[in-house]
Amino acid sequence: MINSESEPSPEAQNQDAYEDLLTAITASDDRLSLLIAVCDDPRQRQEIIQRYESELSVSHAAYRVSMARSEPSLKLALQELMTTELALRQGEPAVITVLGIEQLSFWRGSEAKSQQDVFFGYLQWTREALREFRFPIVIWVTYQILNRLSRQSPDFWGWRKGVFRFASRTRAAIPAAEFTAIRDLTLDSNITDETLLPLADLETLIQQTAAQNPKSPLLASLYDQLGRVYDNRLKQGESVDYLAEQAKAIEYFQKAIQLLKELEQPLDLANGLNNLAELYRAQGRYSEAEPLYLDALTIRRSQLGAEHPSTATSLNNLAGLYKSQGRYAEA
Repeated sequence: MINSESEPSPEAQNQDAYEDLLTAITASDDRLSLLIAVCDDPRQRQEIIQRYESELSVSHAAYRVSMARSEPSLKLALQELMTTELALRQGEPAVITVLGIEQLSFWRGSEAKSQQDVFFGYLQWTREALREFRFPIVIWVTYQILNRLSRQSPDFWGWRKGVFRFASRTRAAIPAAEFTAIRDLTLDSNITDETLLPLADLETLIQQTAAQNPKSPLLASLYDQLGRVYDNRLKQGESVDYLAEQAKAIEYFQKAIQLLKELEQPLDLANGLNNLAELYRAQGRYSEAEPLYLDALTIRRSQLGAEHPSTATSLNNLAGLYKSQGRYAEA
């Protein structure tokens, strides 16, 4: 029996959100209107922006501004846009789209504040300065940014004219619970298990760790964790760019394996070899997976013994590979 009162589909919810956003833009002519649009999927976000810019093209000029990492000030970005665009200074109908906020780093590192903290700080004291901008301003954020926005910039938040939430098909971020090594990298109290960590920021953190201590056991763990993050996104259909993220999973697994060899950590090495072998097997790259499975099996036998469960796991994985190849006698 079909429940007539069931929740609308994500597609229907997104269409409703889009129509509400379009209505809010067209109803905001000749006055400041702060519209907050929320979407975690960068490609989906671009599709929505292109759609409303196209539909409004007859009546509204469309402009885009991006937050600069060096000076993440919404007021400054809008002032620079006004300086370069005569039509805006003359008050012609327009819609301004603000992008790049999710690319601001959430990590403080050695600084007193992260780029996101600086952005929220500027934003908190921005609303009065924005009175001169008599246009609808669509500010695109991720759900992570939205959660922090209301807490860290409550004055600005109080001036919003609407929040338009879009269900994301994919996202270029992961919950902190999926990257436990973040606890070893930062003590930021704003980060909880539910905090969404941009993948680009995690890669930057790893690069910085590698620059500081290229032979660190922590670095090997970071390589392996990020490799598993990308691998899981592939398996669960969450990747934004499948081929690019597949290549990254392989790259980080390979980096982990190489470093673990240098650090002479055999059991962690066996796990890394097995992770990469599993990825190759899922891709049908059996000839590349087999030597990795064999090496992992050899290490586990020598380190743990023939009766250990991890050794049994290696035997099972190797048997599965042989079965996939039709090598039933060996399996």
